[in-house]
Amino acid sequence: MAAGPHPFRSTIRGPDLVAPADETEPQPPRQRAAVFDKPAHMVMVGDYLQIHALRHPKWDMRIDEGSHRVEWIGHLAGDALDAVLNDPAWARGRLTLASVHGLSGILVLPEVPVTVLIQPNPERRRSDEDEAWHEGPFYELAGVTEPDLTEQLHADARIRPEPPGSEAALYPSRFSSPAQRALHLDGVTGIRPVAASQLPWPHGLFKCPYGERAKALAATYPKGHSKTAHAELFSRLDDQDFAACPYHQADDWRAIAEAVLAFARAEPDSDEQDRLYRATDLSERDRAWFRSLIGGGHIWWDTGQQNLTNGQHRLCALRAAGIEVIPVYGRHLPDHDETTPSQDALTHARRTVEDFWLVHVTAVLRPGLLSTHLARLLARYPRLRALLLKSR
Repeated sequence: MAAGPHPFRSTIRGPDLVAPADETEPQPPRQRAAVFDKPAHMVMVGDYLQIHALRHPKWDMRIDEGSHRVEWIGHLAGDALDAVLNDPAWARGRLTLASVHGLSGILVLPEVPVTVLIQPNPERRRSDEDEAWHEGPFYELAGVTEPDLTEQLHADARIRPEPPGSEAALYPSRFSSPAQRALHLDGVTGIRPVAASQLPWPHGLFKCPYGERAKALAATYPKGHSKTAHAELFSRLDDQDFAACPYHQADDWRAIAEAVLAFARAEPDSDEQDRLYRATDLSERDRAWFRSLIGGGHIWWDTGQQNLTNGQHRLCALRAAGIEVIPVYGRHLPDHDETTPSQDALTHARRTVEDFWLVHVTAVLRPGLLSTHLARLLARYPRLRALLLKSR
């Protein structure tokens, strides 16, 4: 997914920073990220606070290096200062305590001006929000109060300057397409319904009883097309084959899938979700499958990924049971419908194989009836593929 230069570094050298002696060294940014000062007590969750200003070599500092996301804020004032400071006057009336991304412990600030970024890199900010360093304070201190974030936002809006017009251009995107960037910036992570026909075929089923058959089919394809080989394997297995697989043994896969999606739609930690978690309508065996799909055994796929992160066996079982809409965990855009187009798994598997061989044959021959007819033969008879593969 990532592509291009370092996400948080400019490679343009400017006159305001010391140039490297060796021009083959990485060059400094033309400008650093824009900052402004605010009183310490106005620092709020989400601010990128400067926790160090310089390092050596200065020319190699990244655009926003030294500024890190504030994840928790607390205030300490009055008599409570006596319990934590030998000299309460150092606080100048109030301490601001901060948990900061990447910094262990609590950052202690007296009531002095501090420096924050005007407009943090949105890609970095979203990554930090999704991978919180620490929730809440590192230590509990008596007398600490937490400021109201809404009030802080209003106060911040009165003093925060507009960013320079060139600020957004400082940060090259680390994503190769607008869709990938939108998923990173605006996506959410959780369980949602996805059409099985939108999901990739397995790239390798560990401990599958038909694993050797999958390898034999993969050997008839060009290297790197194991997913198409697994689609073909699916199309060649029958009900008796699926029933013999331990990963397919459930009483009612459709009821399991519906229970997972209902659980995901319910308000988190609500009485309704608690009732759905008990899944009393499912058999004991199916409750185990249900809880694996809402817990650590998710079918895990982020929108646009080429492979599943987890859950290949369970997806195969749901496909074999005729389930066309699958409960899938992963990053996705909210309110974006991923349930269409829907197609039964057997048709999808056969179409996947036929489409592959049509593209492959057309790359060797010219498009036309001959290529179409040959592709259908290759999709149906694996032994014929050796002739085409040897010709390339």
